[in-house]
Order: sequence, then structure tokens, then C-alpha cells
Amino acid sequence: MGRDWNRELLHRSGLLFQGASPWGEVACIDVCGPTLLLSPLSRHRELPPEAGLPACFEAATPFGVFRASGILVGNRTIEINRVPQEVMELEVHPGGIDRRNRRAHFRVAVNLKGELALFSEEDLARRGLAVPAGGAAASLLEDVARGTSSLRRLCLVREMGIGGARVFTAPPEPLPGTLFLLDLSPTPGEPLTNLPGNVIESLPPGGPHLPIQIRLRFDPLSGAPEARLARYLARVQREMLQKGIRG
Repeated sequence: MGRDWNRELLHRSGLLFQGASPWGEVACIDVCGPTLLLSPLSRHRELPPEAGLPACFEAATPFGVFRASGILVGNRTIEINRVPQEVMELEVHPGGIDRRNRRAHFRVAVNLKGELALFSEEDLARRGLAVPAGGAAASLLEDVARGTSSLRRLCLVREMGIGGARVFTAPPEPLPGTLFLLDLSPTPGEPLTNLPGNVIESLPPGGPHLPIQIRLRFDPLSGAPEARLARYLARVQREMLQKGIRG
């Protein structure tokens, strides 16, 4: 691997894949020639990934998503600041690192309370409003939500990135394409209000009295809201990485 690739992957948190689905979140804590040393960010996996089988590590960087494909050699113990740390070794194939795209929105696990306002086309039509082809402006939705408190519902944000979020809230389930506004306060004194976008997917509750799960995609953010959200996500990723390395 070239030196440029080393700089991009070193100390990046991402996902370790084996098979069709991800095994879990890991941090790349060192690059030793063609080998990446990966440390799990979660200690609660029942089945570890299998050594000797193909695997890949995907990490989001400011330059896009980098993927390293190879063979998972196994586990070893190294010392970090004189503290033993168990890591996984991924031996990367020759030419096994590529950049998948130029823009990527890495999402992190969070636990934030928020308020979600959902707007179907029927909701807007009843108020004599038409949805433009590119989606309704946040200011238009804000006016509708201000006059109709029933559109707003409390939610719990469990995953978030610059590009979207995964939230849990009360039924009923919105249809894909439903417009929304999301309010939350990731950092004290720096609320994020009226983040606009549309629903990608909604999943029914797993049982009585359980919430529904909704995947949200934000409209492109800009200015102060994007900067505040980016700072918050960077802090969460840094804390996850530190926790993973220190155990």
C-alpha cells in the first residue's frame, strides 16, 4: 500500500464486512505494510468474524469512502500506551484498496431526543399547498407545522450523519417520500431546528406499544446548521475511537 493510503486509513473508524452484511464498527489503529490492525468499537458481539475468510474494511474520509479488501488473518494482542489491546489483522490483497465515491456521509450511533414533523402530500394538499418537484422548502414546512401541532411528535434519534438519520417514534408509519422537519439539540446551547428532508423507509413496530423505526434523508445542509452537526459528529467519532482503543 502506498503512503497516501496509509494516511487516509490510519485512525479511521468504519465498518468491517464479512459476507453480505457488516460484522460491526471497528477502528483502524495501525497500518503495518499490507496489514491493517482493527479494533472493535463494540464488545458485545456474540459471534466474532471468521479468520481465514475474505473480509473488507470501509472507512469514511473527507475524500470519500475507502474500502480495503483482503483476508482476515486472526487476532493478536498489542500494547497501546502500555495497555494490552486485542486487535484483528486484515491482510489486504494487492490492489485491494479503492475509493468507492467522492462524497460519503458516515453515520454514528447516538442517543438524542428530538421532535419530528411529518408532512404527506395529502397533508399539504388539504392546506392548499403543492409540493414542488425538488421538495418543499423548509420555511414552507415550518409555517405548516407551526399552525398544526398534531404534525409534530417526539422521537429518539439513534443514528445520525450529515446525510440523514435513523429515528424511533410513535405510529403511524409514514410512507416513503414523506417530507419532514427534525428538531434536536446535540450540543447544549446549539440547537438544530427545522432540518428538512424526506423519509426513505419506515418499519412497523416489533410488538404492541413499541415504536416504529424511520430512516430519514436530509436535504443538503449548508451554513451554520451543517457546521454544528459536523462538529458534533466529529466529537462522537473521536469518543468512539478513544473508547475502542482504551477498551
